[in-house]
Amino acid sequence: SLSKHRLDYWMNIGDLFYDLDGSRTNDFFSGLSLTAMSKVHGVTLGNHDYWIGGSPGAKMSADSFGTGHMQWYAQDTMASKDNPAQPFDFSVSAESQEICAVSNSFWYNAIGNVGFIGFSNAYEWWQLEGYFQ
Repeated sequence: SLSKHRLDYWMNIGDLFYDLDGSRTNDFFSGLSLTAMSKVHGVTLGNHDYWIGGSPGAKMSADSFGTGHMQWYAQDTMASKDNPAQPFDFSVSAESQEICAVSNSFWYNAIGNVGFIGFSNAYEWWQLEGYFQ
């Protein structure tokens, strides 16, 4: 069990729970130990976190287009760097059936001597490229 090992951080890497009603997410997080919950948690969103069907061609009105996930799994993203008074960029509404602004899904940080870059492949390279420079 992980309780016998030192855990400094943990990550969810895309396509988090395929959870339409929140029950799986609730079950997972309510089952975490206090030790696990006290560690740094990083998240990157996968294609199913934007579109339940996995792609823009399969979009439906129930999709969050990343808007719900960017708030539930809040990271210190480029949106918060762009405007420290507002941690999210709400310029794109889920009602528009377009995915949230790319600045809500790109982050980087370091823990000790380990560096992380978090981003989603739901965006085109030209949308991400500037953040890698």
